[in-house]
Amino acid sequence: MPGLIPFVLDHGPYNLVQEIVTLAGTLRAGSISPATALGMLEAYLDYDRYAAAGATMAGRSREVVQKRLIPSIRKTDRGLFLETSPGSVDTVVSLACGSLLVRAGSALEDAQFAAIGRTLVASVVALGRPNAFLPGTLALTGTAAGPPDGAAYEVAPE
Repeated sequence: MPGLIPFVLDHGPYNLVQEIVTLAGTLRAGSISPATALGMLEAYLDYDRYAAAGATMAGRSREVVQKRLIPSIRKTDRGLFLETSPGSVDTVVSLACGSLLVRAGSALEDAQFAAIGRTLVASVVALGRPNAFLPGTLALTGTAAGPPDGAAYEVAPE
Protein backbone atom coordinates (compact mmCIF):
# COMPACT_ATOMS: atom_id res chain seq x y z
CA MET A 1 0.00 0.00 0.00
CA PRO A 2 1.53 3.31 -1.01
CA GLY A 3 2.14 5.99 1.57
CA LEU A 4 0.53 9.40 1.64
CA ILE A 5 3.18 11.21 -0.42
CA PRO A 6 3.14 8.76 -3.39
CA PHE A 7 -0.68 8.76 -3.30
CA VAL A 8 -0.87 12.56 -3.42
CA LEU A 9 1.76 12.72 -6.16
CA ASP A 10 -0.33 10.30 -8.24
CA HIS A 11 -3.73 11.85 -7.54
CA GLY A 12 -3.36 15.44 -6.39
CA PRO A 13 -1.55 18.70 -6.96
CA TYR A 14 2.13 18.94 -6.07
CA ASN A 15 1.55 21.86 -3.70
CA LEU A 16 -0.44 19.48 -1.49
CA VAL A 17 2.77 17.48 -0.97
CA GLN A 18 4.45 20.64 0.29
CA GLU A 19 1.56 21.25 2.68
CA ILE A 20 1.78 17.71 4.06
CA VAL A 21 5.48 18.11 4.80
CA THR A 22 4.86 21.54 6.34
CA LEU A 23 2.12 20.10 8.56
CA ALA A 24 4.35 17.21 9.63
CA GLY A 25 7.05 19.73 10.49
CA THR A 26 4.76 21.42 13.01
CA LEU A 27 4.57 18.25 15.11
CA ARG A 28 7.18 17.74 17.83
CA ALA A 29 8.83 14.36 17.34
CA GLY A 30 9.21 13.65 21.04
CA SER A 31 5.56 14.19 21.95
CA ILE A 32 3.64 12.18 19.34
CA SER A 33 2.49 8.57 19.44
CA PRO A 34 4.76 5.92 17.92
CA ALA A 35 2.18 5.24 15.16
CA THR A 36 2.09 8.96 14.25
CA ALA A 37 5.90 9.02 14.30
CA LEU A 38 5.92 6.15 11.79
CA GLY A 39 3.61 8.14 9.50
CA MET A 40 5.89 11.17 9.77
CA LEU A 41 8.98 9.09 9.04
CA GLU A 42 7.33 7.48 6.04
CA ALA A 43 6.25 10.89 4.70
CA TYR A 44 9.75 12.34 5.11
CA LEU A 45 11.41 9.33 3.46
CA ASP A 46 8.86 9.35 0.63
CA TYR A 47 9.32 13.10 0.12
CA ASP A 48 13.04 12.64 -0.35
CA ARG A 49 12.53 9.61 -2.57
CA TYR A 50 9.82 10.93 -4.89
CA ALA A 51 9.49 14.69 -4.60
CA ALA A 52 12.84 16.25 -3.77
CA ALA A 53 16.27 14.85 -4.45
CA GLY A 54 19.10 15.61 -2.08
CA ALA A 55 17.86 14.27 1.26
CA THR A 56 15.93 17.44 2.09
CA MET A 57 14.14 15.73 4.98
CA ALA A 58 17.10 13.69 6.28
CA GLY A 59 17.47 15.78 9.43
CA ARG A 60 13.78 15.51 10.24
CA SER A 61 13.79 11.77 9.55
CA ARG A 62 16.73 11.26 11.87
CA GLU A 63 15.04 13.35 14.57
CA VAL A 64 11.85 11.23 14.46
CA VAL A 65 13.88 8.03 14.74
CA GLN A 66 16.12 9.28 17.55
CA LYS A 67 13.58 11.23 19.61
CA ARG A 68 10.46 9.07 19.30
CA LEU A 69 11.00 5.63 17.81
CA ILE A 70 14.25 4.47 19.42
CA PRO A 71 13.11 5.54 22.93
CA SER A 72 9.90 3.50 22.44
CA ILE A 73 11.69 0.26 21.52
CA ARG A 74 11.81 -2.26 24.34
CA LYS A 75 14.24 -5.15 24.72
CA THR A 76 12.42 -8.26 25.94
CA ASP A 77 13.07 -11.95 26.39
CA ARG A 78 11.58 -12.44 22.90
CA GLY A 79 13.51 -9.69 21.12
CA LEU A 80 12.92 -6.02 20.35
CA PHE A 81 9.45 -4.52 20.04
CA LEU A 82 7.98 -1.05 19.61
CA GLU A 83 5.91 -0.18 22.68
CA THR A 84 2.84 1.41 21.10
CA SER A 85 1.10 2.25 24.37
CA PRO A 86 2.28 1.82 27.96
CA GLY A 87 2.90 -1.89 28.54
CA SER A 88 1.56 -2.93 25.14
CA VAL A 89 2.87 -3.80 21.69
CA ASP A 90 0.82 -3.74 18.50
CA THR A 91 2.73 -6.31 16.45
CA VAL A 92 1.62 -4.85 13.11
CA VAL A 93 2.92 -1.40 14.09
CA SER A 94 6.14 -2.95 15.43
CA LEU A 95 6.62 -4.79 12.13
CA ALA A 96 5.98 -1.58 10.17
CA CYS A 97 8.48 0.23 12.38
CA GLY A 98 11.11 -2.40 11.63
CA SER A 99 10.53 -2.09 7.90
CA LEU A 100 10.71 1.71 8.00
CA LEU A 101 13.87 1.66 10.13
CA VAL A 102 15.56 -0.60 7.57
CA ARG A 103 14.51 1.87 4.88
CA ALA A 104 15.66 4.85 6.97
CA GLY A 105 18.98 3.14 7.64
CA SER A 106 19.56 2.84 3.92
CA ALA A 107 18.35 6.37 3.08
CA LEU A 108 20.28 8.01 5.92
CA GLU A 109 23.30 5.73 5.62
CA ASP A 110 22.94 4.66 9.25
CA ALA A 111 23.70 0.97 9.79
CA GLN A 112 22.42 1.12 13.38
CA PHE A 113 18.90 2.12 12.27
CA ALA A 114 18.87 -0.71 9.73
CA ALA A 115 20.10 -3.27 12.27
CA ILE A 116 17.46 -2.26 14.82
CA GLY A 117 14.82 -2.45 12.09
CA ARG A 118 15.88 -5.95 11.05
CA THR A 119 15.77 -7.07 14.67
CA LEU A 120 12.26 -5.65 15.11
CA VAL A 121 11.06 -7.55 12.04
CA ALA A 122 12.78 -10.77 13.11
CA SER A 123 11.32 -10.50 16.64
CA VAL A 124 7.75 -10.22 15.34
CA VAL A 125 8.19 -12.96 12.75
CA ALA A 126 9.63 -15.28 15.41
CA LEU A 127 6.26 -15.10 17.22
CA GLY A 128 4.58 -16.89 14.30
CA ARG A 129 2.55 -19.98 15.08
CA PRO A 130 2.75 -23.19 13.03
CA ASN A 131 -0.32 -21.97 11.11
CA ALA A 132 1.61 -18.75 10.25
CA PHE A 133 -0.57 -16.46 12.38
CA LEU A 134 0.97 -13.73 14.50
CA PRO A 135 -0.37 -12.31 17.74
CA GLY A 136 -2.10 -8.97 17.28
CA THR A 137 -0.82 -7.56 20.57
CA LEU A 138 1.68 -8.35 23.27
CA ALA A 139 1.75 -7.30 26.89
CA LEU A 140 5.06 -6.07 28.29
CA THR A 141 5.90 -6.88 31.89
CA GLY A 142 9.46 -5.98 32.83
CA THR A 143 11.54 -7.73 30.19
CA ALA A 144 8.86 -10.31 29.39
CA ALA A 145 6.58 -10.08 26.35
CA GLY A 146 3.57 -12.29 25.75
CA PRO A 147 -0.14 -12.36 24.94
CA PRO A 148 -2.20 -10.11 27.24
CA ASP A 149 -3.53 -11.84 30.40
CA GLY A 150 -6.71 -13.76 29.81
CA ALA A 151 -6.69 -13.06 26.10
CA ALA A 152 -6.91 -15.64 23.41
CA TYR A 153 -4.06 -15.62 20.94
CA GLU A 154 -5.15 -12.64 18.85
CA VAL A 155 -4.54 -12.66 15.14
CA ALA A 156 -2.88 -9.69 13.45
CA PRO A 157 -5.06 -8.28 10.65
CA GLU A 158 -3.84 -8.52 7.08
